[in-house]
Amino acid sequence: MKWLIRAVLVLALLVLCALGWTVYVMFTPHVKERAGRTYNEYIAQFGETDLPRTAQNIRYVASSVGLGGRAYLRRFEAPAEECKMYALIEYGYYDLDRAHAGKPPQFEPISSRPEKPDLSAYDIRDLSWFDIENVVEGITLRRDHSHRPFIFIDVKRNIYYSFWTD
Repeated sequence: MKWLIRAVLVLALLVLCALGWTVYVMFTPHVKERAGRTYNEYIAQFGETDLPRTAQNIRYVASSVGLGGRAYLRRFEAPAEECKMYALIEYGYYDLDRAHAGKPPQFEPISSRPEKPDLSAYDIRDLSWFDIENVVEGITLRRDHSHRPFIFIDVKRNIYYSFWTD
């Protein structure tokens, strides 16, 4: 009978530890960073990507906070026309109702200088590489719902920026 009580207590302790670990993991940010100087270098390290083949100085950071949400930032350099094509691809990932999609999104000039997002809740703290505040002459896609990413293209410096939070 004593061994049964010990076994139940050990099992209860294991269940409590597993439950505690699950709660910890659910609320701890998990950040992954990817970078490559060229498209080929990026693919060699991380596998296939839909980025333009001319992309250079690629940087991607993503974070998942379990039940607390997700976020990502992306920056790369490529000719402005290729940045525009990629923007339409990325924008399309977030179509909520593809069967009833309206007219294609239109690019519009950036009316005010974009600001870096505060992603400290996602444990993304070093945004020195995401120099979105330095956009010289930029365009963006208007967001038609809050689940779309923010996309900015600096057409003078040929730099693509996007970020998204959930």
